[in-house]
Amino acid sequence: MCVEQKIMAKGVFDKRKELETAQADLLTINKSYQKEKDRFELTELAYQEAEKQANRTEMHWFSNQAAVLAAKLEEKQPCSVCGSLEHPNPAGFPEGSLDINQETVDQVRELQAQQLNKMNASKGLVQGYLHSVSDKENDVNKLTLALAEDANKSIAEVEADYKTLDKELKAIEIKEQLLIKAKKQQFEKENKRSPIANEIKVIEAKIPELSSLKATAKSELDNANKLLPEEFRSNKAIEKSLSQIGQKITDIEIRQLAANKEQTDSLTNQSSIESKLKALNNNLDDLNKRQDSQAKLWEQALMNSDFSTQADFANAQLADDELEVLRNKVKTHEESVKALQAELGLLGEQLKDKQRPDLEILQQQCDELNKAFTLAEIIWSESSQYLTKLSDTRKKVKQIENQQADIKKQYEVVGTLSKAASGRGNVRVSLERFVLGNILDQVLSIASERLHIMSKGQYRLIRQNEEYQKRNTTAGLDLAIDDAYTGKARPVATLSGGESFMASLALALGLSDVVQERSGGIQLGTLFIDEGFGSLDQDSLQLAINTLIDLQSTGRTIGIISHVSELKEQMAQRIEVTGSRSGSSIKMLA
Repeated sequence: MCVEQKIMAKGVFDKRKELETAQADLLTINKSYQKEKDRFELTELAYQEAEKQANRTEMHWFSNQAAVLAAKLEEKQPCSVCGSLEHPNPAGFPEGSLDINQETVDQVRELQAQQLNKMNASKGLVQGYLHSVSDKENDVNKLTLALAEDANKSIAEVEADYKTLDKELKAIEIKEQLLIKAKKQQFEKENKRSPIANEIKVIEAKIPELSSLKATAKSELDNANKLLPEEFRSNKAIEKSLSQIGQKITDIEIRQLAANKEQTDSLTNQSSIESKLKALNNNLDDLNKRQDSQAKLWEQALMNSDFSTQADFANAQLADDELEVLRNKVKTHEESVKALQAELGLLGEQLKDKQRPDLEILQQQCDELNKAFTLAEIIWSESSQYLTKLSDTRKKVKQIENQQADIKKQYEVVGTLSKAASGRGNVRVSLERFVLGNILDQVLSIASERLHIMSKGQYRLIRQNEEYQKRNTTAGLDLAIDDAYTGKARPVATLSGGESFMASLALALGLSDVVQERSGGIQLGTLFIDEGFGSLDQDSLQLAINTLIDLQSTGRTIGIISHVSELKEQMAQRIEVTGSRSGSSIKMLA
């Protein structure tokens, strides 16, 4: 039970440490999340400001396009907007307008994109921190639920509980070991007790026999006591007498052993001395004989030597240390001679039955091999240097390839955006034409409503399907007519002259409405229409006039330049210009 409690306490202690760590991590992540959240809010505000600035710049640029187009007008060349060959009052740049070009718009849009990237990156980090906070909170909640009441305890308290249980368990383990040891000792004693019990049973079986023997012995003892002298009838007297006799016997035995040893030693020494004396006598006889023989040999050797007398020989003798040095040299020389003789014998055996080589040829071959080795060593050194250079070059090439791979990854994003912006991507529409297409859709939405009314519900202006356009960068801005009578779309080139005028009028009116919406408060209060009404039939003319009257009712001033008499009759206020030989005259009619 204590072991289970210890395991549970250890689990609680570990989970409490995990909870402490998780809470610390949660606090750190929360701080990082709040910091990144503040940074995201700043980047979001910066992006919103960049977006507003980009929109303002783009709107200024759009508002200046009319002046840009007017600047490109040429005499006797049709206007790209209304198609007129005369340009009496081309648009100009408003006073105080900024000099904004496409490059400026691209720059502010690029700044907007950079701020958007920063905002998205910060948003990703915020979301990542948020997920981390959620995961860590889940971990903390799980650990809190698992710990229950222990979650409110400190790590020190949980650790103290664990250590207390650990100590109690260790004490119990020690007691268990002592108990096992005691049981073992009890078992051993039981094993020892069993033979003793058997012996007791055997002894108990012999007790009657021993009792009878005891009685017999006791009677014999009594009879013997009666026969003993009076002084030996007590045990103490007998023991004392036996002790004295034993002591005497011991002393006699010790003296006898000492005497025997002395006798043995004396005999041994006598025999040894006699043997040594005999050996010394024999040695003395031998030495005398050898002395006589050596004396004769010495005298003979002295007579045969260069020494005339023994005194001369004594004078020529060397000192002991000098003799020892010469003996060592002779010994070393003899050993060297033996070693060389053994080596010569071994070499002779190895060279037996072999032809004597030509040493000069071998020397030449050795020299050539040395030269070849030197040359190979030089080549190897040069090759090693070249290999080192190649390795360095390979590392540089690998580094350049890695750099090119990084640049290629960057170019894949930038290049894709560049192709998409220039109309060379999967969608063959440039960014400029895409923006213009967005504006054109607004213009067409308003112009179609007016054309629908002027054409009695037959026509609406739409953008031509890209499938029928040329697959180049100029695609995306071509117009088509949606004919409600036939249910098909067809190019604007198929319209008649009057229908073309109505479509142009509707486009001009739609363009003016869009310009007013995007101009930020600028109102186009005056609209002039030059010619075009002469190609309309009576019904179409009336519809066009009704459209202009509706525009006039909104507060605009409509100016019409026309030679159509039916149109002149319906204009309450007009200026009539009459030509003559003497010149033109003007008449105001109201």
